[in-house]
Amino acid sequence: MLSRVARVALAAPRQRQALGLGAQALAAVGRMTRPAAAAALHRRSLAGAARRALPPPLKLTDRCARKLVQLLEHKPDAVAVRIKMVNDWSSSTGFSFQMDFAKSKEPGEEMIVQDGARLYVESQALFNTETGLLGSTLDMDDNLEISIIPPPKRDSRAPR
Repeated sequence: MLSRVARVALAAPRQRQALGLGAQALAAVGRMTRPAAAAALHRRSLAGAARRALPPPLKLTDRCARKLVQLLEHKPDAVAVRIKMVNDWSSSTGFSFQMDFAKSKEPGEEMIVQDGARLYVESQALFNTETGLLGSTLDMDDNLEISIIPPPKRDSRAPR
């Protein structure tokens, strides 16, 4: 489906001028085939559209963010805390999450910064099919035990 600007590009020159397409856009259209001109103007009309900001892939509670900041203060050479998945055959799922200090960001990791806390999350830990952390909220108690609060379930019949 073509945008309004692309449809106008295919219209007569007087209509294009009446709708405010500048001489530069009209000159570019004159040198192209009709489909190429329509596609170029369609891309140009979408280029100025504002992109919607995505929510963070993982949220931290205020208490968890404070605890992560405290942990990082005790380890000066670490720049963040890393969460990754490790094989754990004693668990029911066959894996568990491991928390460690990170000196640098690895390729493919997501960086979450919230209230001064820096957290690197391995992509496998985020996007694992059923038990990934995507959309979850992390909480941490005084004993440094992490609780994972899963995202709310969506009704499959609800409109998106």
